[in-house]
Amino acid sequence: MQPDDNIRNGLMLTDRGDAVAPGSNVAVMATEAAFYTYCRDRSENIVLLPRPISGQFNALGRWLHDRSPYSQTRVHGGTHFIETRYPVETLRGLRDDPGMLWRDELDLILGDMQTMQNRVRARAELRVVGAEGYSPGTYDFHEDLGDAYRATFHADDRVMCCYNGPTTEWIRGKDAVALPRGTNLPTYRKEDGAPAFRFRIGDLWRQACAAGRAEALIHRAVEIGPNDPPRLLVVC
Repeated sequence: MQPDDNIRNGLMLTDRGDAVAPGSNVAVMATEAAFYTYCRDRSENIVLLPRPISGQFNALGRWLHDRSPYSQTRVHGGTHFIETRYPVETLRGLRDDPGMLWRDELDLILGDMQTMQNRVRARAELRVVGAEGYSPGTYDFHEDLGDAYRATFHADDRVMCCYNGPTTEWIRGKDAVALPRGTNLPTYRKEDGAPAFRFRIGDLWRQACAAGRAEALIHRAVEIGPNDPPRLLVVC
C-alpha cells in the first residue's frame, strides 16, 4: 500500500506556524487501516494520519491533571518526570464519575487507545503533563528508544497523538546538530535557520525510534507555561 500523494501538502506546521509540505521522510496515509499496516521505507521515519479534531480537551486535561492520586514521579535516562499516566482501564472507570463533563472527548481518546492496543499489541497510556511535568532536558531535541518486545508490530515505532497544544515538535536529521552527551540518549539542537515542524492537534503518527532500521525521529516536547492547560498525549 502506498501513501496518498494527493494529501501531502500543508500537513505540518513550522515553528513559525507556517503550513509546509513535510518532505520525503513522512509517509502520509488516507485511512486508519493504512496507517497501522503501512511498512515504512528506510528513508521514512514518520507515518502520518492527518485527522482534525475538536472538543474541550483543555478542560478535560485540567480535570484529569487535578486527580493527583494517579500522579507519579519517575526517572528515565537521567530525566525526571512528574506526570499523570492513565491506562485504558482507569480512564474507563472515570467515565461515570459525577465530575466527568467531557465524555465525548474521553470516548475519542479511549477509542484511540483501544485501537492502538489491538493493532500494536502493546499497552497504550494517556499522559497528562502540566507545567511541572518534565525536566529541562526533555525540551531538547532527542530520540526515543525502541521496544524490542514488539515482535508483532513494527518494533522500532511508537504510535502517538496529541489532543491539545502544544504538540510535539520535530526536525529533519540533516538539520540536527549533536550536543554533548549528558544522558544515555543523544540530544540535538536545530541548525540555525532550519525549520522545525509540529504535528497538528488530533493527528495520529508513528515515529521511528533509535536502534531501528530507519533514522530515528528527532523531536522534543514544547514547554508548557504555568497558566497553560495540561498536555494530553497518548503513547503506545
